[in-house]
Amino acid sequence: MPEGKGMTSHQLLLRIILIVQATLLGVSGLESLVLGNPLALLIPGLATVGLMLAIRRIDWIPTWSRRRIRIVEWMILVTAAINLLLAVFMNQRLLEPVVIATQVIAPIAVLRLLKLSITPPALPARKDLVHGSR
Repeated sequence: MPEGKGMTSHQLLLRIILIVQATLLGVSGLESLVLGNPLALLIPGLATVGLMLAIRRIDWIPTWSRRRIRIVEWMILVTAAINLLLAVFMNQRLLEPVVIATQVIAPIAVLRLLKLSITPPALPARKDLVHGSR
């Protein structure tokens, strides 16, 4: 299916959020690499590659792509929870608003949109089937 054709608004919004999220994760990983911690590149790097592959193949292999997106989004949420706990207990502060938006709000939105994009819309009842007439 060509991109943009035959997509619902949920699927289009899902694709846009995933592209923005993958881009921000990639930038975050590069920032970690520049700041001298190559190990910190591992999770954002894997998440970026996973999301980009899933975004690219979401129309060709929807079940595989959706499963991969769910795994990556949950991985991001778990990482955000660990980051939040470390920030609160070690620094006595919360995470920055951008981190909360990209690592908490965006994954929750993606998981919700993913669920909405695969749920078929409700079909109106046909009168002839409801009343038994032909």
